[in-house]
Amino acid sequence: EYNGHYDAKMFHPLIATAAEIGDILDVKLRPGAVHTAEGGLDFILDIVREAKQKICQVAAVRIDAGFPDDETLTGLEKEGVQYVARIKSNSVLQKLAEPYLIRPRGRPPLEGRTWTVEMDYKAADWVKSRRVVLVITENPGEMFLDYFFMVSNWTEDEKPAADLLDHYRQRGTAEGIFGELMDAIAPAL
Repeated sequence: EYNGHYDAKMFHPLIATAAEIGDILDVKLRPGAVHTAEGGLDFILDIVREAKQKICQVAAVRIDAGFPDDETLTGLEKEGVQYVARIKSNSVLQKLAEPYLIRPRGRPPLEGRTWTVEMDYKAADWVKSRRVVLVITENPGEMFLDYFFMVSNWTEDEKPAADLLDHYRQRGTAEGIFGELMDAIAPAL
């Protein structure tokens, strides 16, 4: 179906991988017009339950910015599933971030540097406030700081912000897998 965001007629697949090892755990094709998070909670929970039965005792998920709606986050929390997700910026988050978007004193670094800020945030559609981590990056030669936000149900004691960011960044291997998968199946679709 037609998807206005991508301006194309397409499928809008759900894909789950074990990012650390590159294995695809499941793929579900959906019509192109569905919202990114539609059906995501059941898809994620089915995989986590099966993984706990067959692969590991503890499963945690890293999810893209299109998924952290209240239904998904609350569902994961009820099941006791640890998660970290990037969340889309908005005017409220930008206002919360503003006081922290100041370069540290001294000469600019020769290499990039990253720092984090812990926050509590309640999105308009969330039933409760959640832990949000502001991640700020200063890149050499860049005039402005880069920043983004993550939400997680790990407490700061369980997974400090730096560890949470490292854990989230491990999902990067999945992006290459998605690209290879799409290259392989695109002719058939």
